[in-house]
Amino acid sequence: MDWTMMTVWIVIAVAGIALDVLSSNFFFIWFTLSAIVAIIAMLFGLSTAAQIILFIILSTVLIAVAYPLVKDAIKKTVKVTKTQEQEYIGRVYVAEKDIETKETVKIEGIYWTVLNEGEVIKQGDKFKILELRGTKFLVAIEK
Repeated sequence: MDWTMMTVWIVIAVAGIALDVLSSNFFFIWFTLSAIVAIIAMLFGLSTAAQIILFIILSTVLIAVAYPLVKDAIKKTVKVTKTQEQEYIGRVYVAEKDIETKETVKIEGIYWTVLNEGEVIKQGDKFKILELRGTKFLVAIEK
């Protein structure tokens, strides 16, 4: 048994696991699986060249086929956590001052810049947060 190649495959396997733990995207795990298959191939007496070819082919196939499947499955099962700003979208508030085009308003204790592209929102009118544009909210009068 070639201990140098065994060390290489173990390093690749451990590095794949470490990178996946750090990135949390299940991309590098395929290199780990391929390295384990290469170790098994080495234990069955395959040459170093055969191990490398097997590793390259298996890694490529797993990344091309398995990675997109796992990525889609994760997207379907993991609930997206909204940011604080996204939580405000759709909510209705009462204007504490007139909002013509651009204004700073206090929303739930925090000052935000809002953009109004519709009719002027007068003090006391209800307005709705429609969307987030960069770091500003687009608002409109609530009818």
